Parts: sequence; C-alpha cells; structure tokens
Amino acid sequence: MTNTSVIGFDVHIKRNSDGLVRVYHDESDFYSGGEFQWLDNNYACDCNRHILFQRIAGEEDESDWDIECSNTLYSIVKFVLPNGKEIEVA
Repeated sequence: MTNTSVIGFDVHIKRNSDGLVRVYHDESDFYSGGEFQWLDNNYACDCNRHILFQRIAGEEDESDWDIECSNTLYSIVKFVLPNGKEIEVA
C-alpha cells in the first residue's frame, strides 16, 4: 500500500528533564517531508524544538532563541495523523 498525502498532524514533544509532553500541530504533509523534518532535519534539533515547546504554551520569549543546538533536551514521543493513527517514535 502506498502512503498518500496526509496534511496536518500532531507532534507530541517531550521535555526530557521533567517528562512534560506538549502537542504541536504541524500543517505540513506527513509523508512528503513532515516526518523527516521532525526526525532528521531542522526540527530534530533542540534549539528549534525548545522554541516550539515554549510557543505551544504561550511561554516563548527572546531568551528561548539562545538555546544551543543539541539533541538531548527534547524527544518526539509520537505523531498522530488526522485519522487518529498514532505513530510511536522509538
């Protein structure tokens, strides 16, 4: 079965220091670069995940833009597609 276009999906982002999970809604196409963006591209970096994590709760400020690039502060727990399908991230 070939994956078709899936526009819009939820990304469950976990702050590793305390386990708090927030949900970010991404309007991109999951199967045409959306998943890649989060796991291997720009949003795979803690500097970007931190900004989005703060933005979700309306807590973003200028200091959030000073976070160094790394890959240990935040994790993606799962993606949830519009049809309710959950894709767990190891």
